Amino acid sequence: MTVLVLSFLGQFLNRSFFAKYVKSIFFLVVLALFSSSFYYTFLLYKSWKVNPLSVLLLPPHNWFYFAYYVGYRIFPPILLALVSALIIKLVSEFLNRRFDERFLEKEEGWIFALGILGAGYPGFVFYVPLMLVAGLLLSLFYAVLGKGRTPFFYLWLPVAIFAILLKSWIPQSALDFFII
Repeated sequence: MTVLVLSFLGQFLNRSFFAKYVKSIFFLVVLALFSSSFYYTFLLYKSWKVNPLSVLLLPPHNWFYFAYYVGYRIFPPILLALVSALIIKLVSEFLNRRFDERFLEKEEGWIFALGILGAGYPGFVFYVPLMLVAGLLLSLFYAVLGKGRTPFFYLWLPVAIFAILLKSWIPQSALDFFII
């Protein structure tokens, strides 16, 4: 969430600088997420190694269980958010090119992807519909005022932050429906 807030502030302070480096910010967030996951895996291994019962679940006693546990519990939410972010970015840019660049500005695909990745899983399940609703409401507002095309440039990241906050307000029992 900190990266999203700082990125949102960066949009206002220096839009051209932010637009130039949003792709780099996205990949730095990916690197940070995977680095923290590997670190968490290392800590989990160390904590299991101390316990005489859980040490039996680690290699060389059991090669499969620890890999399965880490592969099922730690990495799938990051991978799912990353793959979803990249797919939605590619689809949105394809549709934007197909309709003569009338929906998004050049860097907005990366901002959308950053919002999805920042919201994480299952946060992006809330983020994408919230963004559609917010975009529809803003478009209606612009249509009533007769202002023309609705800019979403400054809408992507605040909606992602709101989706994270919304996810934290929802009880865990309700979120278990989305857990893979």
